Order: sequence, then structure tokens, then C-alpha cells
Amino acid sequence: MMSRAMMAAAFACLLGAGLVRHASAEQVDALTALDAPVEFRAEYSVSADDQTWRGTVVHAPGRERRDFATALGTQAVLLRRDIDQAAVLWPQRKWYLTTSLRALAGIFGGPDGIKLDRRRDGKETVGDERCMRWIADGGFSGRLWYSADGILIRAAGVLRVKGHETSVVTQLARIRRIAVDPDEFELPLGYRGLPVSPALLGEGD
Repeated sequence: MMSRAMMAAAFACLLGAGLVRHASAEQVDALTALDAPVEFRAEYSVSADDQTWRGTVVHAPGRERRDFATALGTQAVLLRRDIDQAAVLWPQRKWYLTTSLRALAGIFGGPDGIKLDRRRDGKETVGDERCMRWIADGGFSGRLWYSADGILIRAAGVLRVKGHETSVVTQLARIRRIAVDPDEFELPLGYRGLPVSPALLGEGD
């Protein structure tokens, strides 16, 4: 079962992975939109329900890995749009959970996934990145900041899931646009895996 804070954090990861990116269309279908077209490494933070997660992100078109610290040790999330897979890794225990990325996104926006209506809201510098700022309405209402090359630098707003509202803020820092190793997006050899029903992820408060 997934808490509201964890669902908000998962949604922020979807945003950060580029499932929602700026385009000229008024409405964005997050599951069919292109992700950030550049490879990069960065540090990130996600805050939701007075909880904050911090870690590192490695991104390539169609693939992303986010590592973060928890009370149970370091964990990682793999988001593979190229093969419709989402996975949570627990290196200390050498196991992982997997599910469909499309189904995970559907938890937040129904069977068609996340849809947002957006409009341009000017330009602003976030950290050392000159960004285009957008106002978004829909399952997520707030503001989105994108770099000139399509990286979501910051998102801040309210996530609505099953009648609940959660404030979410996520931001990247120390972005390095460098080539990344494709092996970083693969499930590690020697780990035990467990598929998880997407319906289970959507249960609970």
C-alpha cells in the first residue's frame, strides 16, 4: 500500500523523468509526451507532506535512475519508458520490485494517464538555469520550470489523487550534461525480483 506522501513522491519522479515536458499544445498527455532529449546527471530533492527525499538522478532519453537515502538504507527507482517498466531497488537486500510504468502513471490520472493543461508564464532563472515557466492545471496544479534544452528543473504545486491533495515541490541542482552508462538503467544481476500488481500501488490512504 502506498501512502499519500509516497504517491506524491512517485508523481514527482514521473515529472522529473520528463513524462510531462513543455510543448506547444494546450493539453499534455504525459504518457505520450517525449522526455528530456539530453543525457545528464544531477542532484534532486522532493518534498511532500512535510517529508523530504534527496538523492541523485541519472537521465537518458527514455530512461532514468534516482538514488535516495531512507531509514532502511539507500534505495533506487528505475523508470524505463522504453520498455514500460518501473522498479524500486534495495541494494542492501539485493532485491527489487517491478511494475508497469504506464500503469503507475495511470494511478494519478486514470487509464489514460496524467493530463495537464498549461500556459506559458514567463521566464525565470532557477539556480543557474534560465528557464521557461509554465502554469499547469489538472491532476497536478502549480508551476513548472524547464531549461532551454527540455529538462524539468523545478515543479511546485498540488497533487490531487482520489480526493486528497498533497503539496509537492521537486527541484534539480548541480546539473551536468554528460554521457551516461546504459548499464545504470538495468536491473542488477544477482538481485531477487518481485512483480507488483499496479492495483496494489493504488490502494490505501
